[in-house]
Amino acid sequence: MIKSNLYKKVYKTVYIIDFSELEQEPLFNNKFQEIGEWFTNSGKRWICSSILSTDDFKSYILKNVKITDGAKIKFFKDYFPISTNSEIEF
Repeated sequence: MIKSNLYKKVYKTVYIIDFSELEQEPLFNNKFQEIGEWFTNSGKRWICSSILSTDDFKSYILKNVKITDGAKIKFFKDYFPISTNSEIEF
């Protein structure tokens, strides 16, 4: 338990949104600011530390991003400041 709490204080869980399969990445919606701290929000990969669960985060993004083919958007989980170099898809 102590190790788990320490880990949560030292490392942030981050969600990575990958738009690589899209011809053009979407524009960042300022509404997304309310769901977390964004490390990058432009280009093919956006990175956010959020208090939302993985399912809620994914649902929120898919509902609010202006993309017709949501299946081409990939979501991953990793850790900041140290990456595991093995992102976990969700």
